Amino acid sequence: MALVVVAGSSSEGRKCRVARHLFRDGATSQWSARAYEPRNALERGGLEAAIASGLVVRTEAGTYFVNPVRYEAMRTRQRWAIIAAVALILIGLAVLYLTGEFSS
Repeated sequence: MALVVVAGSSSEGRKCRVARHLFRDGATSQWSARAYEPRNALERGGLEAAIASGLVVRTEAGTYFVNPVRYEAMRTRQRWAIIAAVALILIGLAVLYLTGEFSS
């Protein structure tokens, strides 16, 4: 049985997208917080998930900013996930090569 995962379909992906948007806008402290209006229910869910995890902080004025420590931790997790995926692919290719699957 195959499991198909659609990229960006998880709340993790949505909250990362919200955090990236705010980070790119320079909202990294309460003094540089920006207004953010979700365009649809998915973005609203991503914002709520980001706030609940502490990745994004809502100010009293109704603006938002990214918690830089949590943002960097999120980016580090993403980098390690990519490295692990590439390593698994390379190991799989090496196993196929060693078992002769690539011979003609």
